[in-house]
Order: sequence, then C-alpha cells, then structure tokens
Amino acid sequence: PVVLEAAQAASQSADAMDRAAAVHAVAFALSGAREAPAGWAVPLARALADNTVWVRQASCEGTAMLAEALQPSPAYTEGLLLLQGALSELMPREPQPELLEKAAGAMAAIFNELSTDEAASALPAAAPAILRALSTAADAAASAAAAAAASSGSSRDEAAATASAAASSVASIARALKAVASATADHFEPFAHDAAKTLIVLLRAAGSAGPSAAGAPASSGLTPAVLAASLDAAGAVVAAAWGEPGFQAAREELAGAARMVLMDAKAPSEARASAHSFFAGVALASFEEFAPSLTVVVPPAVDALRAADGGEVVKSSGRRRAVRTDE
Repeated sequence: PVVLEAAQAASQSADAMDRAAAVHAVAFALSGAREAPAGWAVPLARALADNTVWVRQASCEGTAMLAEALQPSPAYTEGLLLLQGALSELMPREPQPELLEKAAGAMAAIFNELSTDEAASALPAAAPAILRALSTAADAAASAAAAAAASSGSSRDEAAATASAAASSVASIARALKAVASATADHFEPFAHDAAKTLIVLLRAAGSAGPSAAGAPASSGLTPAVLAASLDAAGAVVAAAWGEPGFQAAREELAGAARMVLMDAKAPSEARASAHSFFAGVALASFEEFAPSLTVVVPPAVDALRAADGGEVVKSSGRRRAVRTDE
C-alpha cells in the first residue's frame, strides 16, 4: 500500500519521466499484490490521456499485464471497464504505430477477462473505436509500404522499419477486434456489418497483393500476420452475426477469402491456421448449415493433422463466455 500510494502521487508529477516511472511502479506493485483496491485503474487511465508517448506506453503495458495478473473482484471489473473507456478514446487518434499496437493488445487483454455481460456493456464504445483505428491503421500501413517500396539507398531500411511497425499495429488491432467480437457473442451483431466491411477491404488487398517474403509488408501493407489476424477476426464476426439474414453476402465473401487461403499451397502457415480457425468458429455457430462446406474444409484440415510439425499451440487464459445458440 505504501508503494502504491507513493506511485499514485508521482503519477501526477509535472515531469514526464516521473509519470512514466510511476505508472510502471503502480503496475508492478498491483501485479505483486494480485488484489485490486478501489480506484486502482485511475492513474493508468489518466496516463492513457498523457501528452507524452512513453507515459501512454507505460500505461498500455501496465494495463495488459494487470488484466491478466489481478484476481477477479468488483473493483477489478470496474477498473477494467474504466481502462477500456480510456483505450477507446486513445486508439482512433493515436499516431504512433508502436503504441497503437500496445493499446490494441491492452484492449484485447481486457476483453479476454470480461464476462459476456460485462463485455457487452463496454461494446458501444469499444467496437466503433476499434473499427476506426483499424481502418486508419490499414491506410497508414498501405502508405508506409508504398513508401518503402519506392525508397532506395540509406533511407530504405528506415522506410521498411516504418512499414513493418505500421503492419504490426494493423495485426494487433485485428486481434483486438476478434477479442471483442468473441467476448460479446450475440451482442456484437449491430457492429458486424461495419466490421465485415473493414475486414473485407483488408482481405481483398491481401488477395490482390499475393504473398510477401519473410513477413515483409507487400505493396498493400499486409504481412502474413495481418492476413492471419484478419481471418481470425472475420471468424469471430461471422459467428456473432450468423443468424442475421442481411449479413449473408458479407459472410460469403469472408468465407471465400478463408477458402482461398486454405486452397493456396503457398499461403503462409499462420494464415492457413487462421483459416482453419475461421471455419471452426463458423461450424460452431452454424451447426448443420455447415455441412455443404465440409468437402472444402475437412481435406485441408486432415492434411494439416498429418503433417509433421514441431510447433506448439499455446492456449491463452481467460474467462469462459456464452456460446451463441439458435433455437
């Protein structure tokens, strides 16, 4: 408590370095205690609106850590919802791609720990913010990739690093979108059309750009990680809005993009894994309606199971949530 009180006081210092250090101190003190006192998230939420980039960065990192470290309680949930609101304010206007990546990671961490009802209460603020941020970041990634492709000489490495950072932020935001759509289940349906439109733009660009070498951004700004994250998000969005009649056209286009990845032997392995996940989520949502897709989906899945692969799949922790069912 003494460390936490001192750190909270320092978080209001006029010196930016003091504020950033104080945010880190608050995060580590709370992480060690594992219990969320009343008002624990206030200094972190304040730091997310700070004018100094490394103060905002410290808060994003602390938020992601504490979302997983703290034990569930009413104060814990209240703090997560406060931080979610602050992140919703930050993400659409954050100009730094590296920080936007961390902010999206913090948003995903929060929604991974909220129950369905808790997540639904945050949805009206979070979903539009994530979609605006995703659209803006995708445009910035495309511009950065084009600039990198046109650069030469000593500026080429710097331009490539900028493009890579921009692409990483897009992938992180797409993962946050997946977390929100998965956590809120049927409540996400009002936002499904806008989410699908944004993801379709990304997946169309991926289809036209072709594979990029060694994870480097293609001319569209899309890396294999962006393609994989977009497919993961698309699966969650489609599952959330499966029963909506007006969503069928978007649903079919997203499914078509996933099928193309499954059928492409040259597709990056992470993208193919996400395509499998896409259809797994759709199968759970659609039940017997999924039968016509079995001939397309099952053979690649069987081939993947037969393939020798030394990789491991790590399951992230989080609360179990409601699964949509249709009567």
